[in-house]
Amino acid sequence: MRSSLIFAAGVFLLISIGCGEEYFSTPEKTLQHYVRNRMKGSGQEYETVLNSFTRDDRSWWDDHYLRLCTALYGKDCPGQGLPTETTIWTDKFEPAGPQTDEIEKSEIDEDKGTAWLTVQGQDIEFKKERGNWKMVGMFGMQEELEDQYPQIR
Repeated sequence: MRSSLIFAAGVFLLISIGCGEEYFSTPEKTLQHYVRNRMKGSGQEYETVLNSFTRDDRSWWDDHYLRLCTALYGKDCPGQGLPTETTIWTDKFEPAGPQTDEIEKSEIDEDKGTAWLTVQGQDIEFKKERGNWKMVGMFGMQEELEDQYPQIR
């Protein structure tokens, strides 16, 4: 019985890693998912937006949003938490991203797990992580803000 449970758990893990989530199954679907949720205000929708990016991007965000808030707003930074995160995202990151999911050009290499979609003249890079297509680089805002505010590094 125990070996059957271990086998079933292993099969489930392999399927979940290999297949990924439906709304991240292609670069186009990831873009659509991001655009649909980008301006929503709930914590769940905000998490959905951040989950459209790679784990490295998400880690960078988690490590830097509070320092960025302090650099931008000084004493007016409300501190750690969802209101601060959504304020920083809405003020700095969301305007840099696409407003639509209408793709002008796409280059997808399934074998390498890389893709580029051009939307509103902007090239957006994608990378496949654990079966899911994720956007890379948060629309270039990481580098731009680190250059503008070196104290957030």
